[in-house]
Amino acid sequence: LEAGGLRIIDALARTAVLAELGDPEAPALILLADIDALPTPGAPGGMAHSCGHYAQTAVMASVFKALAKAGLPERSGMRLLFVGAPAEEYVELPRRMELKKAGELRFLSGKQELIHLGVFDKPCLVLKYQTAAWAVSWLNGPSFSADRPMPEPIPKTASMP
Repeated sequence: LEAGGLRIIDALARTAVLAELGDPEAPALILLADIDALPTPGAPGGMAHSCGHYAQTAVMASVFKALAKAGLPERSGMRLLFVGAPAEEYVELPRRMELKKAGELRFLSGKQELIHLGVFDKPCLVLKYQTAAWAVSWLNGPSFSADRPMPEPIPKTASMP
């Protein structure tokens, strides 16, 4: 993947993964997926992706692949990122508190940790799929003035038909 121009960063927030295409300084379209597994008695290793996060990851990885194949970074001048965020669910808190105490984490949630690590610092549009809805957030965007009016607002969440 890296030979094809894809930059991969793993082990962010311990188990997050980030895949990036395009100019690292350009505004970004971030495709965000939750990748945590939950304690599940009877599952191999006692853990399973039983809450729909496997579907989120498949959808967002497929969107990333399609946009990359369509040449979005080159055609738009934007960065394209896939971010797999861990620890969305507040489970195994004693273990996560041990990691925090040891300095391996600063926050208990993976998204909080990714915010702390600066993943969302540059201007970005974040797109997230949640079972039957899409969530859209514009972070650290351009400033607006009388010369540059603010665009019409985008609904935070819009249900799919």
